[in-house]
Amino acid sequence: MKSIKDRYSIIIADDHVSVREGLQQILGGNPHFFVLEAVCNGHELERVVDQQQPDLVITDVRMPEGGGVETGQQLKSKFPELYLIGYTGWDTDSLFLDMLKVGFDGIILKRAGKEEVLEAVHMVLDGNMGFCRAAQRRVHQLIQRNYYNPGRNKVKPLMSERYLTIIKYIADGWKSEEIAEKMGLGVQSIHTYRKRLLTKTGCTNPASLIHYANLEGLIDNPD
Repeated sequence: MKSIKDRYSIIIADDHVSVREGLQQILGGNPHFFVLEAVCNGHELERVVDQQQPDLVITDVRMPEGGGVETGQQLKSKFPELYLIGYTGWDTDSLFLDMLKVGFDGIILKRAGKEEVLEAVHMVLDGNMGFCRAAQRRVHQLIQRNYYNPGRNKVKPLMSERYLTIIKYIADGWKSEEIAEKMGLGVQSIHTYRKRLLTKTGCTNPASLIHYANLEGLIDNPD
């Protein structure tokens, strides 16, 4: 980890001036933190991280010009030792899973108070996952519902009831035309769902999708 004397170097990224200034005020008042720069989009974030290589990045995950979870993934890939915290106003399962999947070290909701922000930052810099209280509750729910396994840092893709039904029919050997008729959908819609299932699970064909579904307990194994 890189540090400036006994302080940790931080870069902030958010497309709202008030948010950047608010974080700078919170972090700047702590003697252990040094805010190197605050930028307004993903492209600028990548540039300054590449130039200054901070200890920690705190970034909004929905910004213009390249900002988002993908930018975080690129930063973690290029700088594996970089600590990365998502700072967001969006409290949804899908966004949290996206951040956890690519290796964010913490998540703070923008409504969190000063003490929660500082506590989460300290947790991350100590080598732990760091969350504000509301984010911690969301992550706990994801663990309880078996969508996230922190021990293996494994994220299971969210599956709606419709996706699960289609997987079951595929496993039973049904053709797209048969599934469409059974579910009252168009054949093209079923083709689209099948493609999305492969993308969600990282599978390459129906056989590997069925194998994945069996391993993850998404369908009942035959006796």
